[in-house]
This record gives sequence, C-alpha cells and structure tokens, in this order.
Amino acid sequence: MGEWIKSILVFTIFFSVVLYIMPSEKYKKYIQTAIGFVMIIVVINPIVRVLGFSDNLSFNIRYEIADLEYISSEDAYYRDVVAAIIRDELEKEYDLHMQVQVYMEENKSIRTIELSGESVDLETENDIRQNLSLKYGINEDMIIIY
Repeated sequence: MGEWIKSILVFTIFFSVVLYIMPSEKYKKYIQTAIGFVMIIVVINPIVRVLGFSDNLSFNIRYEIADLEYISSEDAYYRDVVAAIIRDELEKEYDLHMQVQVYMEENKSIRTIELSGESVDLETENDIRQNLSLKYGINEDMIIIY
C-alpha cells in the first residue's frame, strides 16, 4: 500500500514539473490528457493485482498478440506461439519444464494439447488439466500428459 501511494506521489510531482516547464500552452491539454490516462493505470494497477486479474490480463494480451500474428502467418507458426504461451504458463505456475504440442482445428481452435518431459503427481496433473481446459475452452480429456 505504501509503494502504491509513493508511486502516485512521485508520478504526480514528476508530471507537475513537466507541465510547469512546458514552454507552450498549445500542447498542455494533450499532455494533461495523456497524464490522466497514465494516472488511471497507476491507480488501478494494484487493485487489478490484488483481485488476481493481472495474470488473466497478461494471458489475454499474449493470446491476442498470437491471434494477430496468426492473421499474417502460417498455421504452424500460430501453433508454436500458443505452445510457447502454454510452456511459459507451466514454468511460471508449476515450475515445470515440459514440451508442449498443440493440435488445432481448421478454424484455429485448439483440438488437443500434449504435454511431456517431466513426471507430475496426480493432483498437479488434474490442476493443469483444469486450468488449461478453462483457459483454452477445451475438454479436459483433450489434454494429454505423458
């Protein structure tokens, strides 16, 4: 909480100085608008983190970037990007370093996810299945773990 207030104060002081030393009034309203948007992000960021949305937001951003890349690339590249995202999630959430293979339908929806390389206990395996199933909208039976 203290860091949050400190960052708001530092941000406010810094941009007050920027607005004060601006030589032209012509651009002041544009700078103030930009500062307002940044201030909203600074204020909302800890709230988003506390509510647990930051992981979902970062996942959605990565997924949307992969989706945009799909438009101008081949299917294999898109599958590789999705597999890399899943691999990163497994490393971050479970500290697992696994090979990930993604099989897609023609409409680029995920048909099957195969994970291999490290053995996991049954509880972790079930947790992985549930999380991937929810995130990617596929049946848990379509997530194969070797």
